[in-house]
Amino acid sequence: MQPAHENLLADLRLTLRPGKRQDADNLRTLVGGILQSYGLPDSVARDGDLDDVAVWYGNRHGVFEVLVDSSGALVGCCGVYGCSQTVCELRRLYLAYKVRHRGLGRVLLRRVVDWARARGFETMEMFTASVLKEAVQLYERFGFARQLQTAAGPAACDLHFSLRLRNSGR
Repeated sequence: MQPAHENLLADLRLTLRPGKRQDADNLRTLVGGILQSYGLPDSVARDGDLDDVAVWYGNRHGVFEVLVDSSGALVGCCGVYGCSQTVCELRRLYLAYKVRHRGLGRVLLRRVVDWARARGFETMEMFTASVLKEAVQLYERFGFARQLQTAAGPAACDLHFSLRLRNSGR
């Protein structure tokens, strides 16, 4: 992790760690609550990937991390998994309201992008809902480009983004 990111997490008394099966209920609560607050169906929070993030993402050549506060409460998460040898998908970048607007979204996004680049992925894809305006702004500022929507994303997700991680020429 970059020193500035380490300092931010330390200043906010937050810890980033690998997600595990025991996080499932707390992840569903976090994700479902955020989706409901934007008028989106929380059924997306019931997707199978949250049952055991270590296994689900690990079996797909991915990683999933959770952000916890000093009391041990889960306040954020982010995952990425491989769709092919060259394409990965960003999923589940969520932050609890109490830790937003502090640069943590960018920290989590930077970590998964660095992780994907280090493993040779060339493109990162992601799907999101247009009502998640803060998230859309984060992705666009980070360099993600809007794509034509495809049927591959969850029903509530009406936006498709991609980020070029490296040139495709080998």
